[in-house]
Amino acid sequence: MNEGKETNKKKIIIIAVCVVSVVLIAVCAILIIKGLSSSSSAVSMDTAKSGYLQYEVRNYRVLLSYDITLKNNSDEDLKDFKIRGVFKSDYASGYILDQNAYAEEKLTQDKLFSLDAGETKTFHLMFYASYYKNDNAPSRELPSIILEMPEHEIKVGTFASETTTVQSEVYEYEHL
Repeated sequence: MNEGKETNKKKIIIIAVCVVSVVLIAVCAILIIKGLSSSSSAVSMDTAKSGYLQYEVRNYRVLLSYDITLKNNSDEDLKDFKIRGVFKSDYASGYILDQNAYAEEKLTQDKLFSLDAGETKTFHLMFYASYYKNDNAPSRELPSIILEMPEHEIKVGTFASETTTVQSEVYEYEHL
């Protein structure tokens, strides 16, 4: 009889270990998925309130001017981040030499930005890119946006094969 009880105890211990292992794996998977999804949707771009303004070529650099409206969907303030635009169409057309361009605030020339938790803010940005001398004009598409922080980055807007074309009118900006 003792043999039967010990066999049952071993079976119960094995089942308990298996159940605990499955639960731990499931919890880890949920946390990883939640972490990935929250970092990609922590900030969104309001494409209806964002748009191309104009461009200017200075020497071998092009200044691409945009209003970009971002919303911080998270419950954490985002401080001291850089904004990088990814200009896939302008790079593919040969208009610029690198598809990545960093932004600065148009009026203040600030290169670090902040966005409080739950805040929606329109940034008046100038992206500086190396210009490839040709007759092409910029695409006027909204760039994909990457917010670069010291510990991580948040991708905003269109990535992969998507593109967003803005059909709004071009605004003239006095301070270019």
